[in-house]
Amino acid sequence: MSTEEITLRFTSFGVTMELVCPDASLLDKAIPALPPRWTPAVAGAAPEVRFEVSQGSAGPRRPLTLRVDSVVTVTSLRIATIVDALEAAVRTEVGRRAPALLFVHAGVVAVGNVGIVIPGRSGSGKTTLVEALLRAGASYGSDDYAVLDADGMVHPYPRRLSIRVGGDHRLRRRAVEDLGASEIHGPVPVGIIAVTQFDSHARWEPTKLTAGQAAMALLDNTLAARERPVDTLTITARAAAGAHILAGSRGEATDCALQLIAAARAARPFRTEFPAP
Repeated sequence: MSTEEITLRFTSFGVTMELVCPDASLLDKAIPALPPRWTPAVAGAAPEVRFEVSQGSAGPRRPLTLRVDSVVTVTSLRIATIVDALEAAVRTEVGRRAPALLFVHAGVVAVGNVGIVIPGRSGSGKTTLVEALLRAGASYGSDDYAVLDADGMVHPYPRRLSIRVGGDHRLRRRAVEDLGASEIHGPVPVGIIAVTQFDSHARWEPTKLTAGQAAMALLDNTLAARERPVDTLTITARAAAGAHILAGSRGEATDCALQLIAAARAARPFRTEFPAP
């Protein structure tokens, strides 16, 4: 190992992690891959997971390797490839390990104090819809994760939006400020759950789902469903219980976004009292 090796310990959503890089220059390039609103770890805190970026020691082209807990994840000559893989690995580990929180693949925005949650995996069109909602006046929570707590409130995970642009459809990262929007700064009640997927031939004419159906849609997109089945069922049920649930295919994102914002402005999220666990 190089004597110049740099170690950063950080905490996000209650998970302490360690990032090791061969030098300060590579650490600076890797830091944008850390979770939004991360903080330096408390002195002496033991990391739960270790990420290591190392570089080959010989030859004119020295490949970089990312290891997660000593297991090789990817090797590449391109730092961008390593940073993208690091970001994916970090957010997966946070999503699986965060205590008392449930990470659901979803877009999140807020209209006033009303959260709109759009569950869906990559390719479902949720980032495009989130972008349209931000342009229409919503505040940004995430285009990646809805972070739900034990009361069913949704917390922001505000990474830069990953938008596919141009003829090559390559991912570009955009700050929400570029869209004239601001971020959500704290948890908000879930007022609207929109279960939708892009279909170029569809119009957004949603039907209403029951809270049970919405909880299943959240469950299907939950990162830690297998590891924490009881927490998953409890938290998704609580998030859905106070929300208005709309489902249906959508076409052009702007029309759907305007209707969702109108629904959020009319909504009054209600809180259901649950017995203590």
